[in-house]
Amino acid sequence: MFRDYGNTVFSNWNPKLPPARLDASLSSLYCLDFNSRETELGPDYAPLALTLGGHSFIFQEGQWLLQQTPQGAKGRSPKAGDRTRIRRLKNKNRELQEENNALKIRVELLMDMLAETTARLQEQVCWR
Repeated sequence: MFRDYGNTVFSNWNPKLPPARLDASLSSLYCLDFNSRETELGPDYAPLALTLGGHSFIFQEGQWLLQQTPQGAKGRSPKAGDRTRIRRLKNKNRELQEENNALKIRVELLMDMLAETTARLQEQVCWR
């Protein structure tokens, strides 16, 4: 009974093939041996530096360290405009999360409806 259903309903099913993935581009520095890399970059590599939220970090000896700021240069505190922007972004984020939850519920409802319709069609095919 189910074997015939699978042959009739899914026999015309032919999904599209996904597009081929592009090769990941690698830096040519990975292909160089140590001597060539040293010639290209120099004998001393500069430590990695990163700035997040107004704070500068340096990667040294396997750890991220907070970079010391020069005397007189203080960290920037959030201004009133920044606080307003942050509040607005948080509200927008909350709205988008609520919309996402509503869309997830709609998709779940549509999947239930599809399953019910498929079951009804299967019953009709079996009775013929």
